[in-house]
Amino acid sequence: MIRHDKFSDVEIIGADSSGYQTEGSAGLDLVAKGWRWPQGYGYRDMQSIARDFTLFPGDIMQISTGVFVNMTFVPNLFATVHVRSSIGIKGLVLANCTGIIDNDYQGEIFVVLRNVSNQPVVVKIGDRIAQLVFQRFERPSFRKVDKFSSTSVRGASGFGSTGE
Repeated sequence: MIRHDKFSDVEIIGADSSGYQTEGSAGLDLVAKGWRWPQGYGYRDMQSIARDFTLFPGDIMQISTGVFVNMTFVPNLFATVHVRSSIGIKGLVLANCTGIIDNDYQGEIFVVLRNVSNQPVVVKIGDRIAQLVFQRFERPSFRKVDKFSSTSVRGASGFGSTGE
């Protein structure tokens, strides 16, 4: 396989109504194309249903975006899925907080939303629901030790240890 090192080598399928909204946008908008219950609900192989839907308080829904990406030509590149602020203000959050799309994944990108509000929220087909952000990563090698070779000033202190 020929490896390249440019973001322009990322291949994308199905981003016809998704895209970067401004020149300065960090995230590629993902739109709702359909929905299905998440795999844990016993509907594992169910096709996405392409119609508007309502998420009631506490509901979790797997939303089809119709977007597929191929990042395998760009070493050390991955993508993260983040909820759009316009969706978050309605009380919808990503059920897994941030979705990570590994470099070698080529399936459809789904967005799993949870309604944490106390009101039903309608999601319409074509609504911009999330953003796909591409990032570089480093993959270190590990050295197994019994004790660290040096200690930072902070050490193991956490949760408020650096002040309010």
